[in-house]
Amino acid sequence: MLQDLETNENLNIFKDFKPTCSSSGYGYIAFGGANGAVRFMNRQHKIVEFQAYGKTVLDIKQLKRSNVIVTIGEDSNTDNDTSLKFWRVSESNSAESLPVCVKTVRLFSYGVAKTTTSVTCFAVLEDLSQVSVGFDDGSVMLVEATNIMRDRHFNISTIQNSTGNPITNLVYRDDNKLVILYIITATSTTLAYINKRNSSLNLIDDNMGAAPNCAMVAENETKHL
Repeated sequence: MLQDLETNENLNIFKDFKPTCSSSGYGYIAFGGANGAVRFMNRQHKIVEFQAYGKTVLDIKQLKRSNVIVTIGEDSNTDNDTSLKFWRVSESNSAESLPVCVKTVRLFSYGVAKTTTSVTCFAVLEDLSQVSVGFDDGSVMLVEATNIMRDRHFNISTIQNSTGNPITNLVYRDDNKLVILYIITATSTTLAYINKRNSSLNLIDDNMGAAPNCAMVAENETKHL
């Protein structure tokens, strides 16, 4: 239960709503729902709901420095109907100002992800130049562009985790010149050093893992986990 600390009133953000995932940033806290809807709340406790998918929301990311929400979910019971959607949130106070879907990326339409796999997690770079999607077979799909929301074309590639275990967490660290993607399973961590200029990869394995949603990077620390 969420509560207003000043008035002690309960915030009914979960009324008739079963959350599956959550994220926060840019003054919002957002929840994906089992019914395919997204509910989010701003600093003034205004709650907005919109239908993102026909079936369910698997995961959600609210960017920290822009009014963009990225979701991953399923529109139907059809196999491999999983897609990334990029939503621009209106900063208007109007109740009718719902987020607009700017781009949809259907993950199994490019022949890269195996049709027998399922999505387990994903991560987004703040400048929208890359999204990584983890699967239960240990593979990671990279979607790359100058700006995925804006660009018509983008590149798609994969990284295969050496253990073959399901990916439990994906976390980015970006110092502008070099991007580090932490590819985490329950028993291992792989560091993918991604050069933005030539998209080269340098994989370094570690023997430390984490459960789903149990990993983060401290931006002001030199150590990676």
